[in-house]
Amino acid sequence: MMAMGLLWMGLALLQALETQAQMEDIHQKIPLQPDFQEDKFIGAWYSVGLASTFPWFLKKKAELTMCKSVLTPEADGTVNLTATFIRNNQCESRTSLLRKTEEPGHYVYKSIKWESDHNVYVVETNYEEYALLYTSKTKGNSHFNMATLYSRTKDVKTELKERFIRFAKSHGFTEDTIVILPKTGPAHASMSHTSPPLDFRLFSGKSQLHGPLTGMILLPGATPALRFCICPIK
Repeated sequence: MMAMGLLWMGLALLQALETQAQMEDIHQKIPLQPDFQEDKFIGAWYSVGLASTFPWFLKKKAELTMCKSVLTPEADGTVNLTATFIRNNQCESRTSLLRKTEEPGHYVYKSIKWESDHNVYVVETNYEEYALLYTSKTKGNSHFNMATLYSRTKDVKTELKERFIRFAKSHGFTEDTIVILPKTGPAHASMSHTSPPLDFRLFSGKSQLHGPLTGMILLPGATPALRFCICPIK
């Protein structure tokens, strides 16, 4: 019995070491935007392209649409991102918190709900038009990766879409794991008031917005944290 227990402990340790080695390998291979300037990177972005090995993404990718994310710096040096997405014909929001590392353009965050650790790398951006991001997620002994194309607008040039596809493939993503997301409706086109009024609710400390897809409004008092849509892995 004791021998079996030691065997399982050894296997668990081996898996943990393999996961750590994978993370170190990824960190060494993923380049960062030279002379990254966070003050130019913050603001509103649309998630236009995604590539991922996450099983949920592979199952749901045909149903996904663009989401809008807004990055905001905080006084303590962290970066908050407010993002909205459409699920079941409703506008919703989610939160997480990005913390800087010693390398400009490399952020980390931990998902308490999903018990996972995330590394986010800003690989390339011209700040005014697009950004290419690479995200790695570790949950226990499982490891998943994701590539994202951010755009300042919903309308993206064909050459940028093609650049993203090349970027994703260069990092090992196959054609069946890459998707260019379709535009959403007016709910994401404007963050201003719409009629009829929306129903604002709080669930487990996280704000959710409910209403028709004709528009939305972010009400004062909403939790100011990183509201991730499906863009970075949940």
